[in-house]
Amino acid sequence: MPADPSAIPQSALASPAAGTAQSAITPASRERLLLNALPIGMLLTDQKGRCVDANAAALELLELSPTQVIGRTLNEFLAEVAELLVAGTADPANGIDVEELHVRRANGSELIVELSASRLDCSREPATVYFFREISDEIALAEQLRQTALTDTLTRLPNRYALEQQVDLALRNIGRGAADSVLCFLDLDNFKSVNDTCGHAAGDALLQMVAEVFRQRVRATDAAGRIGGDEFALLLNGCHLEDAIRYVAELRRRILNLDFSWDGHAFRLGLSAGLTALTQRTASVAEALAEADMACFAAKSAGRCETRVFTERLRAAGAAYSADAEVAHRLRDALASGDIALNAQPLRPLREDAAGSAAAEVLMRMQDRHGQLIPPSVLLPIAARFGLAQQVDRWVVQQVIDRLERQQPELAPGRFYVNITATSLVDESFVAFIAGILSPRTAPRFGIEIAESSLMLHAQPAANTVHALHDLGCGVSVDRISGRADALRFIAELPVDLLKLGPEFAQMTTDTDIAYIHAQALIGIARQLSLPVTVTGIETGEALHCARDLGAHLGQGVTIAPPAPFIVPAAPNAGGGQQAKVARGERN
Repeated sequence: MPADPSAIPQSALASPAAGTAQSAITPASRERLLLNALPIGMLLTDQKGRCVDANAAALELLELSPTQVIGRTLNEFLAEVAELLVAGTADPANGIDVEELHVRRANGSELIVELSASRLDCSREPATVYFFREISDEIALAEQLRQTALTDTLTRLPNRYALEQQVDLALRNIGRGAADSVLCFLDLDNFKSVNDTCGHAAGDALLQMVAEVFRQRVRATDAAGRIGGDEFALLLNGCHLEDAIRYVAELRRRILNLDFSWDGHAFRLGLSAGLTALTQRTASVAEALAEADMACFAAKSAGRCETRVFTERLRAAGAAYSADAEVAHRLRDALASGDIALNAQPLRPLREDAAGSAAAEVLMRMQDRHGQLIPPSVLLPIAARFGLAQQVDRWVVQQVIDRLERQQPELAPGRFYVNITATSLVDESFVAFIAGILSPRTAPRFGIEIAESSLMLHAQPAANTVHALHDLGCGVSVDRISGRADALRFIAELPVDLLKLGPEFAQMTTDTDIAYIHAQALIGIARQLSLPVTVTGIETGEALHCARDLGAHLGQGVTIAPPAPFIVPAAPNAGGGQQAKVARGERN
């Protein structure tokens, strides 16, 4: 608020210097200098409401001359203040404080001011002093910040918070008798391939194109917003479910027809949609969002370009989704606190004339809130679904390289392989991340393990990653070799140093088993490529005998060597360190 003139020390009214200069300043001129020096506008009116004085700041703010103000009533040049007085909403005798007052100048322009006024008891007659300062820029900034808080910066669509407010308003209107509405969650199909192939700049450009499609299609009574990543939402007010389904089908057609190319790559998107009706039975905004999310998840699970409407049957499926969300939340916390154990399972030479541990696979171990081990086959898909896959990969890589840096090589000879997901495999920054923490000391002892299916699904970016890691001195192992001719041809062109047969091959018991015959063919091909082969998941003596008989170079499984603690968290019981259970044959 403006400063109270009565609070100005009297000493400030005296000139700081003596002599002729002081005698030249009269009390009246000193008062005028002080008033004009104020950075805020000041008006003084008599008891009839006529202005008897105005400082320079007031005249400048109002863009008026002294003759247009002095001797005139407020109604003639500051009508907004006069209206407050006439309406009785403000009384100078009790003090006036208006935080935001819109004032129109004589030239038609508008400014926003903060106003205060009070009655002065003078010796001759009462007077009123008004102070005001312009706050137009402050109001504009506040509005800008409000819009920023409600707007997605990339697409300029309302964000999740803004959409929740719209849903809340719709539910309140429905409670007062308005027509039912429909909330739609929309998920772009095949969007991830854009980011994986061309990078996030391409993905951002495509999201902006999609947002423009929504803007063109949304009715004035509806709301469209981006709720995160490649997920959008539509609120269709006063709309029946049947009409909403047709509306989404038309929207999907427009998304499918989008012509998007980047660096010579053309992409075609799809649209999965989950719908829920907003009725008087909808209990809350949170319930509405959860129902639409469950329906959208069902649509994605059914395949591309599907639409699903929420039903109570989906709520049961949603319970399983909530359980996964709890695991994801626990994983996110564990990554932040380091409350995850890493075990290492050796890959032992199978020939009797060889000794020592040639390599080891690093396995992540985490427990649920009941202390039970969460199998990697369950944990990693949840991590991918909730956008944690890359974070998990980088955390494990960081921990392993840090450990190798501190550890003497003779204490744990061989190379340690870390499983990475397809998300990291196609991310160009992942190689840069490894390069930034790798050293000449750790490079020969570090490797990554990739599933064959991930290599084939993302052939070119995967090949680029494999070559880049090889150039850094890292090892590369390809897991779950299928025996497909095209896959073997592709892998033969890559700098791979180890092939691994999946645990399904470890089910063999005699040389007449199909698994034995299949493994024999694969090991023969690998021998021609001069690549060592590991048979994994060996749990029985028969499987171990078959693997040796086949001439496999290495074996992995609890019969050969169970996983042993490699990195134990600070709270081993919580993270699954030394107290973690290791399931037979379980692999990351």
